[in-house]
Amino acid sequence: MPTQVKAHTRVEALQNALAFGPWDFFDNDVYDEMFAAQIQLTGLLFAQIIGGVSPSITAITEVQFLAIIPDQTIMVGLHGVHAQSAGFTLNANRCIKIGTGSLNSVSVYNTTTVTCNVVFIVGGTG
Repeated sequence: MPTQVKAHTRVEALQNALAFGPWDFFDNDVYDEMFAAQIQLTGLLFAQIIGGVSPSITAITEVQFLAIIPDQTIMVGLHGVHAQSAGFTLNANRCIKIGTGSLNSVSVYNTTTVTCNVVFIVGGTG
């Protein structure tokens, strides 16, 4: 049975890994699942994070809160958009935060040949 989560989330990154933070994300909504993860993407890699054929995260099928923070420029696809071919650019050390969404898929694409680190904060239902 899912646990209801209501929290103030604070992200702090190690300076030698990601050159930003701490940032506060204030959120007063309630989610069945909420977690943060750092994912490494090798060069020129497309990754389906939520939704799609073989997503990295299977515990959440409907994203209601999403924060994506990369350490270098990546492409992002939301709600069925393919990140590599039609996604939008998210610049290095910048973030996107969606606090009142309803997304069924999230994909990312590393646009360079260098491995990048991406922090995801995801809240939603499974």
